[in-house]
Amino acid sequence: MKRILVLGAGGQIGSELVPYLRSIYGADNVLATDVKHNAVLAEAGPFEALDALDAKAYAELVNKYKIDSIFNLVALLSATGEKNPQLAMRINMGALENSLEIAREKNCAVFTPSSIGAFGGDFPRDKTPQDTVMQPNTIYGVCKVTGELLSNYYHSRFGVDTRSVRFPAVRSDLSWYHIFAQSTVQIMSWQPMLSTMQYWLRRVLSRLSMLLMLRLMPSLSTSTRLTLSSTL
Repeated sequence: MKRILVLGAGGQIGSELVPYLRSIYGADNVLATDVKHNAVLAEAGPFEALDALDAKAYAELVNKYKIDSIFNLVALLSATGEKNPQLAMRINMGALENSLEIAREKNCAVFTPSSIGAFGGDFPRDKTPQDTVMQPNTIYGVCKVTGELLSNYYHSRFGVDTRSVRFPAVRSDLSWYHIFAQSTVQIMSWQPMLSTMQYWLRRVLSRLSMLLMLRLMPSLSTSTRLTLSSTL
C-alpha cells in the first residue's frame, strides 16, 4: 500500500486531492501537510503543520510516516507572485528542491503539477508540441519551466521517479450547485443570454478540469514508467 505525503494540502488542488486519495488508499495512508492547520483535513485523517522550506522537519515527517510518494502542490500563483517575485521564487522553487532532495535520500516518488503558464514567447498555438519554445513572462511560469527541468535532472542524474502534467487554470471552489445557482441569478437579473451562457460554460469547463485532474494525478503517479511516452 502506498504511503503518500501531500505538500500544500490546504490549497486549491490539495483540498480536493487529499479526500480523493484517501478514498483510494485509505485515510491513514495519506498524510496532509500545510503551513497552516486545516481542521477539515485533520478531522478526516493524519495532518501535520509543515513549512515546505524547512527541509529537516520535512524529512522527519517522511521518516515518521514511512512515506514513499510525495505530491508537491506548493505554489505561489501568478497574481500574488507578480507582486513579490522574489518570494514566489523562494517558495515555489524551495518546496520543489526540498521535495526532490528528500525523495533522492529517502527513495520516494515525486509528483509536481506544472502549468500551461510555462508556455510563452513565439510557441505554436495550434497542436502545441510537448517540447517547444518556453519563454514565460510571469514568475509563476518561470518557476514551472525551471521545475520541469530540475525534475528531469533529478530523474536522469539520480534516478528519482519524478512526474508532472501541464494543467490548465482551474477553479476548485465551485460545486455544481454554485455553478447552476450563479447562472440562474444572472438569468433572473436579465443579463444578456450570451453573457450568461459564456459565464455558465466557463465554470462548467473549469469544474470538469478539476475533476479530470483529480483522477489523472493518482493514475499518472502509479503508472509504470515504461507505459509513459513522457513523464511530463
